[in-house]
Amino acid sequence: MASSNMDIDGGVEAKAEDDLQTPVRTFELALISLVQRAQGEHGVKHADFTRYRHHCSNRLQGLYKSLKLQHGRTKFVKRKIEPANVTDVRSPASAHSPAHCGLAQDVTHHQSRECRFLHVPVFSAERAWAYAMELKKEVMLVVCVRAWGTCKGA
Repeated sequence: MASSNMDIDGGVEAKAEDDLQTPVRTFELALISLVQRAQGEHGVKHADFTRYRHHCSNRLQGLYKSLKLQHGRTKFVKRKIEPANVTDVRSPASAHSPAHCGLAQDVTHHQSRECRFLHVPVFSAERAWAYAMELKKEVMLVVCVRAWGTCKGA
């Protein structure tokens, strides 16, 4: 009698686990190349962290606008990031090609549009990093001036 109850419980648990499994979509996002390209083109090469921070802020603002995740004075409406929400975003195909998103070349245009949602936390972190480097540079400048009266390196 005890063994039959175990079989029933085991069968019920297995069925519940099957119902909870959803198909998982994976993306191959080339973050290193995306970040290095942005840093190289917008000031980090010359230690101009202010310029890079402004670029990240402008990029985030554009991402928020194109993904319809804008902030404002209206009532907050929570939006889940689902394929239905992602696919209704309209943008020119050339501006968000897989290469532009930092994705591999063999992904579809649908996946390249979804990669923009992944750019939001990346550029938010990059903006914070650039601000930290900017503050660090200012602190080093103050330390140099206090120690030697002038700072030749900054």
